[in-house]
Amino acid sequence: TLNDKQTHPIKPQTVNIAGANSTMGYTVIVSDNTILGLNVSRPVEGVAAQQMPASNSDAQSISAVGFEFEIIAKSDLDLDKTATVTIIANDITKEKKIELLLVESEKNLKQIVENNPIAKFIIQKDLLIYINPVFEKLYGYSKNSILNNMSFDEFVFKEDIKIYYQFLKKNLKNKKNKDSLILRTIDKNGKILYMEFYANSIVYNNDTAIIGSLVDITERILEENRINVAILETQEKERMQIGMELHDNVKQILSGISIYLDVVQKKIDDKEVVIGILNKLKKYNNDAVTELRRLSHQLAPLVEDDTSLKDKIDWLIQSLKLHDSFSIHVNVDEINFKFNNNIQLHFYRILQELLGNIVKYSKANKVEISISKTNDSVLFVVKDNGIGFDVSQKKQGIGLENIRRRVKILNGELKVNSEIGKGVEVLIKVPLV
Repeated sequence: TLNDKQTHPIKPQTVNIAGANSTMGYTVIVSDNTILGLNVSRPVEGVAAQQMPASNSDAQSISAVGFEFEIIAKSDLDLDKTATVTIIANDITKEKKIELLLVESEKNLKQIVENNPIAKFIIQKDLLIYINPVFEKLYGYSKNSILNNMSFDEFVFKEDIKIYYQFLKKNLKNKKNKDSLILRTIDKNGKILYMEFYANSIVYNNDTAIIGSLVDITERILEENRINVAILETQEKERMQIGMELHDNVKQILSGISIYLDVVQKKIDDKEVVIGILNKLKKYNNDAVTELRRLSHQLAPLVEDDTSLKDKIDWLIQSLKLHDSFSIHVNVDEINFKFNNNIQLHFYRILQELLGNIVKYSKANKVEISISKTNDSVLFVVKDNGIGFDVSQKKQGIGLENIRRRVKILNGELKVNSEIGKGVEVLIKVPLV
C-alpha cells in the first residue's frame, strides 16, 4: 500500500480503496521517473476495468529529482466493495543522466566554439545551423542570414567543391583521421580566402552533424606565393646574368681564339708569327678556363670535391671583386675537421646571399667571415661595419628568408644582430649530427 511515502525506485504498488464515491490522495516522492498511468481494476463480476492515464503535464512535472507528485485515485464503489489501484512507474534514471550529460556537453561545446579564435561551424542536414563570431566576421554575412538558410558549399570556391566532398567522405568515415585540407573559400565580397579545413562527425541536438574548423592561412599562402615569385625572378636574373657573362666574356675570348686560328692557318709557314699567335692562344685559352671556372662555382660550387671550403669562399670573393671595395678577413677552421659537402653547399649559398646584401646595402668597408668548429656544432659568422638597421623595424626580405630556410634544413639556429650605425652581425649555429 502507499499509506507512507515511497522513495525511488518505485515498484508497481497495489492500493485498496474503500468508500463510495471517495477520492483518496497519495503523495509519491519520485526521482527522474515518468508516471505511465494509473490502472484501476474492479474485481467485481460484470464490471469492466478502467484506466486513468497520467497527463503529459503530470509526467513533465516530475522530471526534477525529489519532486512530490500527488496521485489521485477515484472510486465510486459502495462501502462494502473494494477497488484495486495499480501505480505503474518506469525507472529512467540512467536515460535521464545521459540526457543531462548530453545537454551539458552541448552547452560546453557551444561555450568553447563561441570563444574560439578559430572559425567554427556546425552542419546538419546540409545547412549551417551554427557559426561562431569568427566565422561571421571572416565572411561578412550576418548570423541570421546564414543559419538554416545557407549551406557551407556556398562558401567553397567552385573549383574546390569536388575535393571538399572527397575530403568529407574520407575524413568522416575514418574517425581517427586528423588530416586537414587546404580549401579556397569566398567571402561576401567575392574575395578568395585560403583556409586550413578540419571536420569531425558529432551528435548535436540528438542528431548527427558535422563540426568544422577553419584556420585562416590567406596571408601565409600569399606570402609563400610572393616568395616563390621572387625566387623565380631571382633565378631568371641569375640565368640572364650568366648568359650575358658567357656572351660578353667567354664568347669574346673564343671568338678571339677563332680569329687567331684563321691567321695561323694563313701564316703556317711563318714560324715567328705562328709562335707569337700560339702564345696569345694559350693566354686566351687560360682566360676562358678561368671564366668558365668562375661561372661554374657560381652555379655549382662543389663540382670539385677536392677544393676546400676556404678556397671556394676565396673564389666567391674574387668573382664578386670584393677586394676592390672592402677589407675582407676570412678565417675558416678546417684543421682536424673536414666540412661535409652538404654543409659546404649551404654555407656557400648563405655567404653568397649575405655578401650580395653587403655590397648592395651596407655601405661598409670592412667584412669579417669566420667559420669554426665547437664540440658539437659549427659556428658561421659574417660581420660588417656598415650602416646597420633596426632589426625590430626592418621587414625581412627574400634574401634573409632564403637564408632562414637553408639554416632550417641544417637544423641550425639563425641570429641577426644589428643597430643603426653599428653594422650587421649574422650568426649561424649548425649541429654536426
